[in-house]
Amino acid sequence: MDGTGRALTTWYQDSGGTSAIWARAYAPASGGWQGYGTIEPALYPAYTPDVAINPNGTGMIVWQQSDGSTNRIYGMPYQTGVAGTYGSKDLVSTTATAAEAPSVAINANGTGVVTWVQSDGTHYETWACIFDQTHGWGTPTQLEASSGEESITPSAAIDDAGNAIVVWQRAANLSTGPYTVWASRFMGNAWAANPTQLHASSGDEGNPSVAMGPTGAIATWTETLDAGNSYQIHVSRWTAGSDAWTAPTRVSPTTEMADMPSVAMDAQGNALLVWQQSFGGLSVTHASIAASQFTPASGWSGVRRLDSINSNVGIPALAMNAAGSANIVWQQLDGSVYSIVGLRYAPAGGWGVPTLLESSQAGSAYAPKVCVGANGQAMATWYQKDANGLRSVFTNRFR
Repeated sequence: MDGTGRALTTWYQDSGGTSAIWARAYAPASGGWQGYGTIEPALYPAYTPDVAINPNGTGMIVWQQSDGSTNRIYGMPYQTGVAGTYGSKDLVSTTATAAEAPSVAINANGTGVVTWVQSDGTHYETWACIFDQTHGWGTPTQLEASSGEESITPSAAIDDAGNAIVVWQRAANLSTGPYTVWASRFMGNAWAANPTQLHASSGDEGNPSVAMGPTGAIATWTETLDAGNSYQIHVSRWTAGSDAWTAPTRVSPTTEMADMPSVAMDAQGNALLVWQQSFGGLSVTHASIAASQFTPASGWSGVRRLDSINSNVGIPALAMNAAGSANIVWQQLDGSVYSIVGLRYAPAGGWGVPTLLESSQAGSAYAPKVCVGANGQAMATWYQKDANGLRSVFTNRFR
């Protein structure tokens, strides 16, 4: 979403027997949702699209798609408008080996960072590429030396100065672990020579997320404690001035089970961290939504529970604008099906009330995403099954 409330949602959809990337633009001053359709020829299967748009309306869409034999990463510039303006479809990854799982972030100047995993012929390693408005795509860069381990779930963030952070997890065996969490930074027009392991512990580490503000970055991840009997949320902060990460800090209590964190920052360096957590001890079988807030002056706050119903919840999605307004959405068991719940945080008014964003009992809803514009408006999207199991994309707008 840009600063005026214009938005873009993207997904993959079967198109004549081949999965294609689709998109639909939202323009509040022009009647709301505009026309939709594929944004690339559905010649070969395409999956896992991701999109980012800055407050000025400059954006980037990325996805993975086969070229007929091997998956590649593609990018397409985008500019908000009544129906939006799409640029050309560009190959972002190298053509040497298969590439998957792209993630994109873009700053206020229109500079973007795309990250993905790409095979070295035996294992998948983490790669990234920078895009700027003047020179276009930079050179794809492998962020880690081939280690004999598998890297997965890369995530990217970029600040307005053009510094970028990519975090990911890797393991020698994806089925058995142990997993470790790594980070690499782009600063001064170059990626770090070697990535940084964010916590060299004896436990499993995974599910990383990263956000950037004007003073640096915050990375978060899940880590096992007590010989693997509990999962906890850890964080570490990076500052451009020192080009260094702080020692990890545990945010969640050791008496609860915690997992799947997500973090966002505003223009003052304040941050919001949300995750799944049991409330009531390690033996509690259902997860709730937990949160902690960070300020540069006071550090991390205590843990706050955000949901109000004792039922299973899914992975929370989080977005925050530069002024500190945030929206969180999650999947929650509502009777016999999963529904989508949203919650608003405003710096002046504090926390709102969890709100059911849809009420259909025909089928469960999945994979919610959320964005927040500079004007404070927000948009949530998800997909939902009907009585026949057919999936459709739905949305709800906050204003």
